[in-house]
Amino acid sequence: MRTSEMRIESGETDSILMAGHTFILAVTDADSKLENRSRESLMQERRQVIAQAIAEYRRVRAPHYLMREWRLRRRKRKGYSPSSW
Repeated sequence: MRTSEMRIESGETDSILMAGHTFILAVTDADSKLENRSRESLMQERRQVIAQAIAEYRRVRAPHYLMREWRLRRRKRKGYSPSSW
């Protein structure tokens, strides 16, 4: 799923965040009242937080990142210090 594919569907009393046919999150009028904000601004904020979390998840699981982390752990176990690289 691309974060650009996430969409907000607004109803009378709630807004739903969807990714394709998958339900992600609902924000209701009651939620926005508790936050003392509009439902639209609350949903936009939550959408942004979720998109950032997805981007971070993908970043730390990218092959080059995983390989780099593996090499760092391996060097640490062998007693190398970053200054000796």
